[in-house]
Amino acid sequence: RLCPSDKMLLAVRGRFFSTSASKIKKIGIVGAGVAGLQVARSLKERGFDCVLFDKAPDVGGLWRENYTGFGIQVQRKLFEFPDFPASYGDFASGPEIQEYIKSYAVKHDILSMTRLNTTVEKVRRRPDGERGWELTVTTPTGNQEKHVFDYTVICQGMYSTTPNRIHYEDEDKFAGKFLHSSEYLSPTISEGKKVVVVGSGKSAIDIAVNAGEVGSRSTLLFRNAHWGTPRLIAGLIPVRFVFCSRFGQALVSWYKGAWPSQGVAIKIAHQILSPVISGAFRVVEAIFAFQFNHKGIWKPSMDFVKDFYGYAQIHCPTFTNMVSAGKIQ
Repeated sequence: RLCPSDKMLLAVRGRFFSTSASKIKKIGIVGAGVAGLQVARSLKERGFDCVLFDKAPDVGGLWRENYTGFGIQVQRKLFEFPDFPASYGDFASGPEIQEYIKSYAVKHDILSMTRLNTTVEKVRRRPDGERGWELTVTTPTGNQEKHVFDYTVICQGMYSTTPNRIHYEDEDKFAGKFLHSSEYLSPTISEGKKVVVVGSGKSAIDIAVNAGEVGSRSTLLFRNAHWGTPRLIAGLIPVRFVFCSRFGQALVSWYKGAWPSQGVAIKIAHQILSPVISGAFRVVEAIFAFQFNHKGIWKPSMDFVKDFYGYAQIHCPTFTNMVSAGKIQ
């Protein structure tokens, strides 16, 4: 089994050997999150000289700091480095994940090659015409430096862009606080207050729960309801055995059709088994609807499979209980 960094490295190495591997010695890596750390470790073990850059004061990427109550929504076995078993329990909190990621970096001596509090301002091909890349960075002291690398790997992740803020008419007249989820860093923000959370993704659910626990009222405002997935299906079967496994992927392929890279056998199975699997997923939807009280405005409009692989939400029982109790409206 290959970890993500090994798969990435094979692609990188393919590029190395299709050009001139002997000329590639120094590699720049932008981002010191999970991807950046794994790439750095793999390349370091193969003899390359690596330098990581990250504008944050510590490694970890989005796990270094996030909204109050954030954490993983899957079991531990689905969220650990293959050769570095995690000591935290299932459905760990964000701070526990960050500690685990930091210990991974320490174990593999990645911190010594990492430049923290350093922002990469520009990446361009070497101006002298030689093969390679020039990175312009701003150091912790505010000075700008230029670094030249034979190769550059971008590992900034998909959640590192500017927060997507909504705006509405006369918002400047609102007397309360108007925050993006990334700024919800303390439960004291909601203490004794009426809180409206816009959205129905994982961060919205987590913040609505937290606000419902400490605030006077928590209201979830959303355009489309999504299927909640229980940690234990029917209270018995861990969700990872069904939807986060090869068996689960086979079921989806038999139901929705083969992925482009899948073979003829899967395509034939889809033609034969699709009606049966479709019925099985309708039963699953009925179970989830019962477990999460999906009815009325909470009833999703799209089928479960399409919704799960686009907006996957594995809920803890707290959210459903709070909705039933009226603590979340």
